[in-house]
Amino acid sequence: MRFALLLTLAACTATTDAADVPAFVVPDFPQFDFDFGPLPSTDADAGGDGPGGETRVCCAATDQCAPGELCRPPTTGLSGAEAAGRCMAPPKGGCWSAEDCPAFYRCDGAVLCSCEGACDTTEAPGLCAAEIPLGCCTDDAACGDGNSCVFGPPAPAVEPDADAGPASPSDADVASPEPEAVPDVGDADGVSPDPGSAPDATEEDVVEVPPPPELVVGRCAPTLGEGGCWTDADCTAPKTCAGATRCDCDTTDCVMTSGTCRLPLQGECNADSDCTDGKKCIASGTCGASCDPKDPLCCDANFCATVASECTQGADCSSGTCLGGSPCHSWCSPPTPDCCYGNKCLANLCVGANPQGCYHTGCGPGLGCRITTQCKSSSCTCDFAVGWKCVDDCMGGVCVPSKCPGLPPSGCGLSGCPKGSSCVIDPKGCVPSACECDEATGSWNCTSDCDGGTCVPD
Repeated sequence: MRFALLLTLAACTATTDAADVPAFVVPDFPQFDFDFGPLPSTDADAGGDGPGGETRVCCAATDQCAPGELCRPPTTGLSGAEAAGRCMAPPKGGCWSAEDCPAFYRCDGAVLCSCEGACDTTEAPGLCAAEIPLGCCTDDAACGDGNSCVFGPPAPAVEPDADAGPASPSDADVASPEPEAVPDVGDADGVSPDPGSAPDATEEDVVEVPPPPELVVGRCAPTLGEGGCWTDADCTAPKTCAGATRCDCDTTDCVMTSGTCRLPLQGECNADSDCTDGKKCIASGTCGASCDPKDPLCCDANFCATVASECTQGADCSSGTCLGGSPCHSWCSPPTPDCCYGNKCLANLCVGANPQGCYHTGCGPGLGCRITTQCKSSSCTCDFAVGWKCVDDCMGGVCVPSKCPGLPPSGCGLSGCPKGSSCVIDPKGCVPSACECDEATGSWNCTSDCDGGTCVPD
């Protein structure tokens, strides 16, 4: 209509004088006031258009995307501002990045345009492919000869925090929405956009890829010999693995340490090696009736204790007496050296040989026992607490060189008797009162009387 009006005006101008043409008056057109209300706002920025004409929404984190969408990095056009993330619907079984895959997977083959700039390629999700780090494994075969695949400890159960507020949305919070059927209206020329990037692909156009399995990944470690272990399965029941440290594949501050197979602890210890600082494992508690009650493996409440026994029996002590100390086995009552530790020898203050004379003990070959001016007690006994206790007399005698051995056969009439005895003349016996040794012949020459007497206890 506008084109026809211009032609008419041009014709009039060419054939009619300007004075004959009435003034052109623009008619009053009605005016319309359209109120669309406030436009919706979002933290994400609108980027360029995708190859299918859809608006690409920029993001730095998933919480900036619409519900059900994830913030994913582009695979093309990574420069400057174009490196910003992109809000995308979760792919069905595929991946836009490794964040869409389980642990120890990478995302292969994904094509995702940058947030801004031209997008002249077909976008399509990739597939999750397993990627096991060097030194890690899923079975023994991956570790080679002499090594085994050792798996880390199970993850502890996480108790929900009742006091915690609602968490910010994250990738884990975004579930793949159920696909909605979109009518296949096509574009102005009747050709549908590329299903890899167009928002109007139907559910039948999308091939659902099964999600990859979760991988249980361990570390390669040397296969251990007899007695060594990584887990209880390496030990023969009822032994268990003690002291082993197993690390997850993705843990950097953990050192793999093998353990040893051992019986479960009976109390604090099963053997001295379970104790520290030189302590000893003491068998205690209830002990089996058919085994040694001193054996910790026989009892159920053993404990570690410092022990420094001087003796286990009297023969170990110069005093001849070993006193039971502590600690003691629980069945030991009263405490005796054979079932206690920390035993002590009774102190012996009797220094040196017995100081008594030769009256009771006699002398060696070529010696005779004689009572002289040197005072020797006839008898001494040892009291460990105070020392030697001797009879208060001088009747012990001393050993002197003589061919006449022993004491003179004369009686006690002239020499007297040791303390605690008396000299008695026995009418039925004859004991001379004095005798003298004949060193030339080695015989005694005695008096012919019988008045010597004999010492008898009081």
